[in-house]
Amino acid sequence: MEVIFCVQGAISPLLANIYLHPIDRLMAAKGSRMVRYADDFVILTSGAKEAHRALKDVERLLRGRGLAFNHDKTRIVAPGEDVTFLGYSIRASRAEGFGIRPAVAAAALQQRVGNAVLG
Repeated sequence: MEVIFCVQGAISPLLANIYLHPIDRLMAAKGSRMVRYADDFVILTSGAKEAHRALKDVERLLRGRGLAFNHDKTRIVAPGEDVTFLGYSIRASRAEGFGIRPAVAAAALQQRVGNAVLG
């Protein structure tokens, strides 16, 4: 199968959810927690070994469905490192707890929006 045209718009997240639901089931079966919105997801594992295994499992599943895995947007992070997901920077560690903040500072975002609107 070859993707000739990639659907975008209101239907796109729905199609991604239907098409990628097996990833949700696979990660649950393997005991990993996963957060996914459409085709963006974060997989939480108990360690580096499990993270690398989850990465290989997802890549294999995607390849089997005729989809390409984007290595440029994928990384494995240690606890305490920031993860950017859906515009938010998330950090979790046993020592520091859990924190979430917008990935782009509010002032910078306001400036970007203002510049775009005002020209």
